[in-house]
Amino acid sequence: MKTKQDSGTITNEGYCIDLLNELARVLKFTYEIYYSPDGLFGGVNENGTWNGMISELVSKVCSTVGCSCYLPGSREVLVERACFLICPLLY
Repeated sequence: MKTKQDSGTITNEGYCIDLLNELARVLKFTYEIYYSPDGLFGGVNENGTWNGMISELVSKVCSTVGCSCYLPGSREVLVERACFLICPLLY
């Protein structure tokens, strides 16, 4: 979960962050959390291009995306060839 503090800083917490921290510790890598400029998960625009995190992945702004979201067939076809980390949506 993304939370904006009174100081203006953004903190992240929750299952996905815990998983990412543990993977980084075990596999010895660093990471940077970057938010899609339009704030969307990713859908197809009227002109056939993608928006949101999927657009960032397709245009190689990032190499991996992570979120708790539904992955419909349209996104699944696109990202199956990419390095894609998705945390399960917990009910």
